[in-house]
Amino acid sequence: MDILSLCSVLDKLIEDYQVVLHTKANAYNPQLVQERFGQLKSKFMLDDDLHTLQSMKSFIQLYSLLLKEDGILIVENYQSMD
Repeated sequence: MDILSLCSVLDKLIEDYQVVLHTKANAYNPQLVQERFGQLKSKFMLDDDLHTLQSMKSFIQLYSLLLKEDGILIVENYQSMD
């Protein structure tokens, strides 16, 4: 929860030199992931995309390789298996 308006939060993200937003691309394309992030080692990654089982599996397979040894990978809004 935040007391700032959504526009203010987005503006802060866009202005933050430590945040890089990658939009309008297929985040589950292995070639694209390798080209854009091949050498990246991140401490934190969050999947907030399609919320399908396949997209979550793809996220884990593709992006876990880009984590630092002590990095955290978060998949949110997962669906029940029932």
